[in-house]
Amino acid sequence: MRWQENKLPIGGHRSDAGANPASPSMNKIHPRDYGFVPVEPDPDFSEEKNRAVIKWVIEETDRIKAKKMREFDDKLKVRTDAVSRFIERIKMGKGDSEVKTYFGKKTLDYLSGRDERQEDNLTVIDSQGQVIRRPGDKYGPKKS
Repeated sequence: MRWQENKLPIGGHRSDAGANPASPSMNKIHPRDYGFVPVEPDPDFSEEKNRAVIKWVIEETDRIKAKKMREFDDKLKVRTDAVSRFIERIKMGKGDSEVKTYFGKKTLDYLSGRDERQEDNLTVIDSQGQVIRRPGDKYGPKKS
């Protein structure tokens, strides 16, 4: 936001004009951000608490990121191992070269990540009123 002397910021609002650039609390703030900073800080603001919250968020983000990386690496190891075994069997001339028959439906779904579908707790019904999927059906309805 650009400021003009004693005027509202260009494209700004009247509430943006209240910040005083000469205020001691404004000494570390870029002039274009004056309109977003209140003249007086909140009375219950605690710098220590703010730093603790920021530190906690960073640590929690790093923990979650590391956990996701471990999970990804584990899944990748399983998938690459399965594919390498399949290729070795084909090289040796053993077994079927068809992926679906070698792995089977459930294993192939697992390896491709289809079994990790989020459970949405909804019953899905088609246009004829037939139940397509119920909550808890991992692989669709049971065939009878």
